[in-house]
Order: sequence, then C-alpha cells, then structure tokens
Amino acid sequence: MPFIRITTNEKINPEQRSRLTRELGEKIEIFEGKSERWLMLEFAPEKEMALSGSCAPCSMIEVDILGHATDSEKEKMTSALTDTVGRLIGIGADRVYIKYSEHDTWGWNGINL
Repeated sequence: MPFIRITTNEKINPEQRSRLTRELGEKIEIFEGKSERWLMLEFAPEKEMALSGSCAPCSMIEVDILGHATDSEKEKMTSALTDTVGRLIGIGADRVYIKYSEHDTWGWNGINL
C-alpha cells in the first residue's frame, strides 16, 4: 500500500499528471510486493516553496509504504523519481528532496493491515 505525494512550486498540467500517474504506477514495482493496484498518488502543485534561498523550481516527494524497503530499493526509487520529475515537470535532481516513511500498520477498507 504505497502512497506518493509530489509537492512542487511548479504547475502540473493534465497531460503531465496523466504521465506521472502512468510512470509512477510502473516505478512502484521497484519495491518488492508493491504494485500500481494499491498505489495512491497526491499532486500538490503551485505551492509557495524555496530551496537553498531560491524559489526556482523544486519539489518535495514523500513516499510512504506498508512494510519495509531495502536500501537498494530506495536508491533505485530515488533515481527513478528524480528522473521522472525532471523529465515531466522540469525540476533538476539537485532541487528535489525525497522522504521515505515505512509503516507497520495501514488502515484500509475498515480494517488494519
């Protein structure tokens, strides 16, 4: 049950959102046992953000997963996310932060997993 939130000070148009949805659905399989079927995405564009004293394009990406990921999986996902955000939104890798959170319990469909 993964969740990815992309917060950025850039605009995300409908075509970009569609491509992000499709590509992130594929990339989530970097994590063993994760698939697009369970992936929830949140897009938070056009936020007031600054990084390193500059309001140039930047992004904070949060990745939450049920269970735990290996360091290797996180490294691959970091590379995939920065590449995807760079190509589709135009944000340089040096202007992207990624935060990973792992959870032992996740509520869904009225129960805890």
